[in-house]
Amino acid sequence: MSPMAKQEYIVQVRKRYKKAVRREEKGALINEVMVNLNIHRKSAIRTLKRKGKRCIVPPAGKQRMYRDDLILPLSLLWKVAGCPCSKRLEPQIGTLLDKLKQFHEIKLYGKQEGLLRKMKSSTIDKLLAGEKDISKKEYGLSGTKKSPLLKTLIPVRTHFSSEEYQESGHIEMDCVLHCGESLIGTYAETLNLLDIATHWNEKKIFLFLFPFCLLTLIMDLSL
Repeated sequence: MSPMAKQEYIVQVRKRYKKAVRREEKGALINEVMVNLNIHRKSAIRTLKRKGKRCIVPPAGKQRMYRDDLILPLSLLWKVAGCPCSKRLEPQIGTLLDKLKQFHEIKLYGKQEGLLRKMKSSTIDKLLAGEKDISKKEYGLSGTKKSPLLKTLIPVRTHFSSEEYQESGHIEMDCVLHCGESLIGTYAETLNLLDIATHWNEKKIFLFLFPFCLLTLIMDLSL
């Protein structure tokens, strides 16, 4: 008897066993199952008393709107914009798409353009998680150390409101060392300032002489 036929047979006999009232009728069905399936009496009783398995259809769940095929075009937009955070990239996506399409620098398929234009910052972070994974990137030397004391004394803002995006005067600052593989000797350091609203960029380059820590301003660049 094939497994499929065996299951069909058990289902039919189980229905007859449930309808049986007299003890002799149930005993006859148990003997029948023992002979046909070649199993022990107690096993035949358990088989007849066991409830049949119901076919449960799993819920369909929420369908993903933003799939992995959007990672490539979104990554291109992110790099063209200068790798900003998701909250700064979100309002730029429409303009960037128009410019890249104008110069045929991006290829989009199906509903990709519509999905990119209405994409929110939380979705951008999820799709660009692999691109932003710092464990896969190589970083140079750092001339500073984290200071919990300074963080408590000098509050540092990491986000800006929509009004501040349009008002000049809110600046992001970052320092970059030009020292090769060592901080020993003479090296330069660039202080980069970026206005959030206008994207005006100001660079100041300093010269350091280690270990005397003499500081001399040698250049002031405005881009």
